[in-house]
Amino acid sequence: MKHSLASARKRLSALVFSCLALCFAAALHGQAIGSTLNGVVLDEQGKGVYPATVTVRNGSGAAKTTKTDGSGHYSIEGLPAGTYSLAVIANGFATGSKTGVTVAAWLGG
Repeated sequence: MKHSLASARKRLSALVFSCLALCFAAALHGQAIGSTLNGVVLDEQGKGVYPATVTVRNGSGAAKTTKTDGSGHYSIEGLPAGTYSLAVIANGFATGSKTGVTVAAWLGG
């Protein structure tokens, strides 16, 4: 049975991204200087998605963007403590998103 390009693209776009985000803060000399959001973008088979664009946006609309590496990992540094939304875009996949990602500041000690 033949599948058209549109049908194949539709099947691919039905894949769901698995965005695992781990938040932790960076500290220098006991003062919080911002937090780092690390994660990995995976396809349904658990393989890292590359290239993918990852954007985090705070409640006022300010955003930071990065790209995944060859294994689907990403890191966004210098985030003030707060609540963020996360969006992931990659060719051939539906846009993945997550809201309510909390980034907390940590004062080292």
